[in-house]
Amino acid sequence: MQLTQLLALPVLLAGCTANALEYINHDAVRTIPESLPRGIVGANIKRFQPYFNTLGPGCWPYPAVDVDGRVSGGLKPSGPAGGQCSNSAGQAYVRHRKYQDHYIIGYAYYMPKDSDKTRHDWQVAYLKIDDINSSNPRLLGVAVSQGPRFGVSPAGPNDGLSYRDGHLLVNYITDATLGEHVLRVQNRAGSLHPAIDIDLVFPQVKSALLTGNWGRERFPLQDNFADVAGRLFR
Repeated sequence: MQLTQLLALPVLLAGCTANALEYINHDAVRTIPESLPRGIVGANIKRFQPYFNTLGPGCWPYPAVDVDGRVSGGLKPSGPAGGQCSNSAGQAYVRHRKYQDHYIIGYAYYMPKDSDKTRHDWQVAYLKIDDINSSNPRLLGVAVSQGPRFGVSPAGPNDGLSYRDGHLLVNYITDATLGEHVLRVQNRAGSLHPAIDIDLVFPQVKSALLTGNWGRERFPLQDNFADVAGRLFR
């Protein structure tokens, strides 16, 4: 669905705070139709979007916020790691920024619970590309969240990374040492979830993502995300 179609839907007031937000069951949050910039920028965001796969026990990606700005309440962290959270179209949250002489695209994913017995889990993949406005951009590096740290890899010919049709293969797996889920770039293809550029969608969606109560977690694509990601690639 084009952004112009989305704008015809009801709009709530922006400027929500965490206390004012409405929280609903995790499986009541509906996926927002894909909404990316038109033209070459949107095409490149989709071109580089990773295939995301939950490998082994664990939740699938779920939408965190619906079109009205209502927020997922997550899942009580009990029972099987993937219990009650393996049936969703998912959502990929996207932002992009220029950083020094290159561009950063961030792809964030939400899971309603994690294997370390916490409600809510956010994961992110940062991709460094040379020019998001180019008809033939080059991937220069990737950084994926791995608990308190990031796994950072340069990209290029013979980089040893796993791809499918030019998309990185990102797997959501349990790290036995950390006792929680992390991201790894490895050779299991998953899905390309409906992607939304949060700077294009309704203000209440962006506000809810930025200010929602995610427990111990935080939405990864805050306004300073490019600075955070840029430091990883130095």
